[in-house]
Amino acid sequence: MLDEDQVARYRRDGFIVIPDFLDAAELGSLTAEVDGLIRSAEKLTRSNDIFELEDTHVPELPRVRRINHPHALFGGISAFAKSERLLSVLKSILGPDIRIHGSKINLKPPTGAAVAWHQDWAFYPHTNDDFLSVGVLLDDSSESNGGMMCVPRSHLGPVYDHRNPQNGEFVHAIDLDAHPIDLSEAEILSGRAGSLTLHHVRTLHGSAPNRSNLSRRFLLITYAAADAWPLLGVEDYRAFEDAIVCGQSTVFPRMQELPLTVPFPVSRYGGHIFESQRGLRNKHF
Repeated sequence: MLDEDQVARYRRDGFIVIPDFLDAAELGSLTAEVDGLIRSAEKLTRSNDIFELEDTHVPELPRVRRINHPHALFGGISAFAKSERLLSVLKSILGPDIRIHGSKINLKPPTGAAVAWHQDWAFYPHTNDDFLSVGVLLDDSSESNGGMMCVPRSHLGPVYDHRNPQNGEFVHAIDLDAHPIDLSEAEILSGRAGSLTLHHVRTLHGSAPNRSNLSRRFLLITYAAADAWPLLGVEDYRAFEDAIVCGQSTVFPRMQELPLTVPFPVSRYGGHIFESQRGLRNKHF
């Protein structure tokens, strides 16, 4: 459970770091599962729905940049995502009724690619923004190995256009020439392996390339208040109901008047962020 100061800092800045949340055994268990997943990608020659590969991937030296949906597919991560200790942290911000929205593991090996500045809210607008992502640092995270950066208080401001201004395609990133943004206050969410980060769905964030010889494995699990419903619709109502991890679901969405955009038209490079961001005209990193 978060204390009052932690909740106040999250609501003020749009993010916080919780140092050393996992003990050595818990961290070891999660990293062992992740390393096993990476090894299982050795025989792949192209990306699929679960594994997204770096352009430099070869079977004898697997370079996976993202693993999708790990909370739904792998036991240790699934158990952690629903653990009472983690949920007690989330209840401090989201309240008693919580749905898991999705998860991914971003793997940034040495020379691993940057992630351009963006707001998650642009990807999946909902009826309200009681919505956040938990990040689990599976390695020490710093500026040198491409730790995530967030702009304080950006969750209280506008939602920016995430389209290429030349062709109008949605590229999961903000063209900083078209939308000049002051990034001078951006903070790196650095910490030791086993620490947690929390960032609001509207917080502006990104990460530089990994310029070190150290990996940066980063598990992200996204949660929403149960009364936040997707404005683009529910494809599978049963799966949507099964995603409740504590409390009760509701069929009476809570509406807030909020700035938003929608993730259309889809980029020629597809709907996955790493590929879609290839269409960004002016890259910050």
